[in-house]
Amino acid sequence: MINYLEVKSIKSIFIGSVLGLILVYFIRFYSLANNGIKSGYLKINYSIDESAYLLGYSKFKTFKNIHIPYLKNSILLIGILFEIEKATRLLDMFQQPILKMRARGTR
Repeated sequence: MINYLEVKSIKSIFIGSVLGLILVYFIRFYSLANNGIKSGYLKINYSIDESAYLLGYSKFKTFKNIHIPYLKNSILLIGILFEIEKATRLLDMFQQPILKMRARGTR
């Protein structure tokens, strides 16, 4: 398959491509999102799910009507933390060349 796509190696697929960027962001921020969702789910008592099932709610309806409202604050916090982390990475990336130019004495 690599010869079909005229790619020399797997390494060239990931370096400098959108696929590589998505993969790196996924790996970098997976723990942040996973821990946030997990802490939100720990706040939901299992008896709430059982009560919903006794009232005739399906699993999807329980998720939509009960879990999502409970997890709304956790998801919002994860989004804010993700944006802060992304912004600091972008600032670091753009400030490095500027700091190197200032160190050389050029503007």
